[in-house]
Amino acid sequence: MTAELGLVCGLTNQKPALVKECPDFYLDETTLRDDEDEETAGKAIDLKHRLSAEAWERLRQEQHLPKAALAGLFVGLLAAILWGIIPVITGF
Repeated sequence: MTAELGLVCGLTNQKPALVKECPDFYLDETTLRDDEDEETAGKAIDLKHRLSAEAWERLRQEQHLPKAALAGLFVGLLAAILWGIIPVITGF
């Protein structure tokens, strides 16, 4: 990564030529997770089908949008108040 070019190739220190293949690229098979295969790698997987029915229902019951929205509003207001108070106290 350079300030002038942005992302650069580690071999040539040039901007990557966007071609379909690179003769110096080797796929590291060890980077695939144990539960992935080439077919599902990098794709969104439906969590509902990967959990048991009991685990899915327990997860679903723990979701409370009104409580989450209220907590987010409270934390946002608290942060705004602190953001206003701290500069006054420190003189900035």
